[in-house]
Amino acid sequence: MLFVWMSLGILLLIGAGLACRWWYLSQDRSQEPLSIVSRQHVDLYNGGVLDEAELELARDRYSLWFLNDQQDRIQASLVPGLSYVVRVRALAELGTEEACAILEKQLDRVLTDDPIEQAWYWIDVAHCLRMLAHDESLPALLERVAQADDFPLVHFFAAEVVAFSHFTDHLNEFPDRLGEAAVRTLHRALEGLRCGISAQIVAEARLGEMLESVWDQHGQTVHPLLVRLFSEALRHQRRAKQFSQDLSEEHFEQEAYEMQVSHIAALEDHLVEYLELAKEVLPKQLDQIPHHELSDWLDALLELRADAGPTLVRLLRDDPNLPFAEQAILALGWSPSPQAAVYLREVVTRSMPGPQRNSRDWLSKRNTHNRPSHLVEAALISLRHHPSAESEQIILSGVRSSDLDIRTAAISSLGWWDPIRRKAVLMYLQDARYDRDGEVRHAARAALARIGERQALQWFKQGLVSENRHIVLESIQAIADEGITLLWPELDRLVDEEEPELASCAREALEQMQEELERERR
Repeated sequence: MLFVWMSLGILLLIGAGLACRWWYLSQDRSQEPLSIVSRQHVDLYNGGVLDEAELELARDRYSLWFLNDQQDRIQASLVPGLSYVVRVRALAELGTEEACAILEKQLDRVLTDDPIEQAWYWIDVAHCLRMLAHDESLPALLERVAQADDFPLVHFFAAEVVAFSHFTDHLNEFPDRLGEAAVRTLHRALEGLRCGISAQIVAEARLGEMLESVWDQHGQTVHPLLVRLFSEALRHQRRAKQFSQDLSEEHFEQEAYEMQVSHIAALEDHLVEYLELAKEVLPKQLDQIPHHELSDWLDALLELRADAGPTLVRLLRDDPNLPFAEQAILALGWSPSPQAAVYLREVVTRSMPGPQRNSRDWLSKRNTHNRPSHLVEAALISLRHHPSAESEQIILSGVRSSDLDIRTAAISSLGWWDPIRRKAVLMYLQDARYDRDGEVRHAARAALARIGERQALQWFKQGLVSENRHIVLESIQAIADEGITLLWPELDRLVDEEEPELASCAREALEQMQEELERERR
């Protein structure tokens, strides 16, 4: 039956019980709880099955409608809700070209304003098309990624797409549009291995050979998408030993995984040299890039933490409406240039908005229309990398803002260096600890923990020993994201936890903090 092979495919993509990892990574604390459809999919990804009777009924109904040339009725029946996954799988069980065409059309539909639920619908369709080996749908699947490669659960979507047998053919089309989309998809699939996707996908999709092919064809070209891909490949190599151990009970799978990793290992020195070269080349070419391509270049600069300060400041000053200005301002955080710090402080002092709080559209967050409050948030975040008395004073001015987002950004930017005006910083953070907003309180506790305040450190420690498993997982990730290195020993003890999900989350948190420390030293 269909639900059997669907379960097998799901187990290939994700380790049992790790679904809650993406829950923290794909949303912020202000969002609503998971919808009933999302909870349904979490259950399916943890071994649940569909109602066989409902599946058979849908399959028989669709078969009759196809015979009567009533495809419109089939299309109209694919509505959001708990039955959606049953109906697309019924279509997949029929497996005709007409059924595949209807499935493919679903990739162009937005069925709900809940971004996570919508992502599940797209993943359902991608999985059905993959299990049918319908490679003709690859352009439509890649077009979904070409339009936006940062929608929630994109890693799960990407893991389905890279497993198509002819996916490599589209990698060979790089740097054409679908070729770029293929590189984006491969990057997201690799990145997903740090978000709960099983390392089995590396062997099944032969990701090591894919990377080797991309390197052989394009390793001499410095391109922002390749920068992100190769950087993620090196991240994976740091974790390869542990991924291999996780597959130790499946000797064949472990051997196949290690074979793919060996392809990446052979490229490791070349990839390091490539990224060092890109760190020098990309900033020099930045002012020649068309505005519509800036987002990818800025993402690459952020990944490399390259110094593009003088060029970025010039672009930002010359064009008040520069696209992706937020990304550009965030990239200034990694420039040691004095003019970068000066510009960041100017953004905060001249652009502090009133009390309104802006909403963010989930499909266009990378194309923010440079609203002043967003630019101020980005500048405050970047200033945490420019320690000085002037920066500290500017950050403290943000703490006093009536705009909730700006206040949160300012508070979260404290504690990354030893406070210069320690009493003032502690006073502001102590006040923020009792703020009415939960995000502000969290940011304040994290800043105090970075400084070493015992009460704040104890707060995060309590989260690690909570009886609520979700709170433990969230605490682990928060410690890593907030750079609370003083709690490193507590995370280290969780690495030996008997529950695989907790141990895996703790290991990834430690790897994340280790990487941050190493990059800070460079």
